[in-house]
Amino acid sequence: MLSLETGEADISIRYVRRAPTEGPSVELARDTFLVVANPKLVGGSRKPLTPVELGQFPLIDVGWPASDTEAPTWRHWETAARKRHKHVPNLSGLVSLNFREELHAIEAAISGQGIAICSNVLVAPELASGALVKVASVTLPGYGFYIVHRSSHPKLASIKAFVAWALAAA
Repeated sequence: MLSLETGEADISIRYVRRAPTEGPSVELARDTFLVVANPKLVGGSRKPLTPVELGQFPLIDVGWPASDTEAPTWRHWETAARKRHKHVPNLSGLVSLNFREELHAIEAAISGQGIAICSNVLVAPELASGALVKVASVTLPGYGFYIVHRSSHPKLASIKAFVAWALAAA
């Protein structure tokens, strides 16, 4: 990660749960994590699958850092699902595929290899095209996309203009 303090970068976009503390920041957007699948894998029904039904399909997980205690994993999804459903199987124990990068999990879901928990921002084009469909009503909170900069930057006016443009574009 580039350091703003050492001057390696003038601004940075950070994808984090809470606002960065390394300098002034503005949240551009925030994602939500959805359970998605290729519609050919789950059939034509647009009705959300129950947790028990999800357990009948191959599940895809992403290896988030152990330090991220709120990561959007099947284990956390189970916890959220238990607030709305009586019967929630141990889905985290049923994971068939595990990827280090979310983009690989998305590709596996698109190709019909299983059901994944993915950022709505990253899968928006696939949801719009129908390559992926949302298959469960339970979602998980995501992360914010923050623009952060050094508070004492000599080109603060330019940075503020960029931030204003980015907010308008978002």
